[in-house]
Formats: sequence, structure tokens, C-alpha cells
Amino acid sequence: MFKYNELYVEELKYVRKKGAMLRNVVILSAMIEAHIILLANDFLKKHKVMHKSSSEWQDYSFSKRIIENNSLLLPKELKLISDFRKHRKEIFHNLFRIELKQSDFDNLIKEAYDVGLQAVNVLESKEL
Repeated sequence: MFKYNELYVEELKYVRKKGAMLRNVVILSAMIEAHIILLANDFLKKHKVMHKSSSEWQDYSFSKRIIENNSLLLPKELKLISDFRKHRKEIFHNLFRIELKQSDFDNLIKEAYDVGLQAVNVLESKEL
């Protein structure tokens, strides 16, 4: 889909083999977002559609809608990404709003990591 830069390749090796789990979730999140945006941009370019987001914050949402509306990913692949984002939100946004024990927090991070790595593997296999 896109040319992987050296940092991407090194971080993916690191995430797959070792690394602090919370850090891995952050890296996987960035990788998933990059894949989504680039997949949508490739689709738009292929169809000669010119678009420029009014802000960087809109890029992901706009790109995800393009992917959903044009069936660039299967429903189960979209669900995988959605599940990852839900786990990520629980970890980073709701961490202190919900009552968790350390073991629950560790399990939540592990779940997010497992789902995120699956999502990256799926997205890496997608090419237009």
C-alpha cells in the first residue's frame, strides 16, 4: 500500500518481539491511523478525486468513511479496527474514570495489543 520508512519497519519489529505493552499500543495506533489515511488517499487518487482536509483531525474520520462507503475493507476487518479503538479509548481516555485493578489494566493493554497487531497485519496486506 505504501512504502514503509525505516522507522516504521524498526518499530514493527520491536512491537512484534518485545517492548513495553503500553508503548506498543501507542505505536500500533499510529500505524493503523497511517494505513487508514493512506488507503483512502490511494483510492481517491486512483479515481482522480481531489480532496484536502480542512484539518489533520478530519483526516482519519474522512478516510474511514471512504473505506467503509467503498468497501475497501471487509466488515470483519473494520470491526477489528473498531475493537482496537474501543480498547485504546478505555486505556487512554477512561483509565481513571472506570475502576480497574492493575491486573485488569494489564489485561486490557494485552487485548488492545493483540487486536491492534491483527489490524496492522490486515492493513499491510491491503493494496489498491
